[in-house]
Amino acid sequence: MKKILHNKRVILFIAVLYSIVSLLIIVKTKSVVKGSLYKEKVEAANIMRNSMGVIKNRKLEIGLSIDSIDINSTGMIGEQYSPITTTLGSIEAKRTSSNPDMAALVVHMLGQLNIQKGDMVGANFSGSFPSLNIAVLAACDAMDLDIVYICSIGSSNYGANQIEFTFPDMANYLVGKGILSTNVTLVTPGGEDDSGSFMDRQILNNITDRIKGYNIEVLREPDFNKNIEKRIEIYDENDIDVFISVGGNITSMGIDDYSEPIKEGIVDTVDKVSEKSGLIEIYSHRGVPTINLLNMKGLTKKYGLPYDPIGFGQIGEGPIYHEVEYNKGLIIFSIGIIFILLIYVKRRTDAYEE
Repeated sequence: MKKILHNKRVILFIAVLYSIVSLLIIVKTKSVVKGSLYKEKVEAANIMRNSMGVIKNRKLEIGLSIDSIDINSTGMIGEQYSPITTTLGSIEAKRTSSNPDMAALVVHMLGQLNIQKGDMVGANFSGSFPSLNIAVLAACDAMDLDIVYICSIGSSNYGANQIEFTFPDMANYLVGKGILSTNVTLVTPGGEDDSGSFMDRQILNNITDRIKGYNIEVLREPDFNKNIEKRIEIYDENDIDVFISVGGNITSMGIDDYSEPIKEGIVDTVDKVSEKSGLIEIYSHRGVPTINLLNMKGLTKKYGLPYDPIGFGQIGEGPIYHEVEYNKGLIIFSIGIIFILLIYVKRRTDAYEE
């Protein structure tokens, strides 16, 4: 009996030791390969980078300067305050959002949701993160997706808050230049009630008149539920397959006092909605895959992107473009050996008990 127990312990020790050694070998022999949708991610990032370059040049043409706080000279950083500034915003978050890899990230998340060529994206943009808005549009073009999107004029600090060149102006300009394929469907003023009630009337009228000149509809609807209904009508008419929110527009976030904020990235299914719910909750509750692009610190940490970097990495490099691949044959072989050793121990034990 003692001999059998001794042999059993020896074999179990060998099995454990073999497991540890196998794990170390498997980890050591792992390889980094191009991830799924690599081509589309690279294309999206390039479209975003080119779009930002065109926007930067246009700003300089119309007399807007590139402030030194735009440390990467992207041209996508607005003013600290302006007549259409809506809320407080972080300069670090705005600089982070201007990384072209953000477009690759959007492709990555759409891929995780199994969104395919020809699917319809419904998006709700604020003016606060113009770079992220462009990232979504670039991702849609790279993946051959259709998109219908609504955006607001107002912006938090350092967003698209320059009255001469709001985000609807940027989008229209990029479409006119053939850089992006889809223009805005509907524009709203933004702000606390999404009707620009705090903005200077003349300035807002000048901006909206300019946007109407692009043949884009402008909606000023202070009633939250009517505003939501108008947006849902547009999205439902287009039978959207995924909903994406960028920024903190009230119609995306809703007017509930949240005990827990809506998480960034891919949103979990919402159990219930109310008349105070925003579009994120509404479409998630409907079972429509939903993405929330907000909270740059959380988003970059979750997907391995840098926060407020000085300089951006080379497009096509980095964790968002690649994935780790392990030797499957070695894994199967190692599991097989361990299984054989355990079966041997069990049979020897059973034989003794009989």
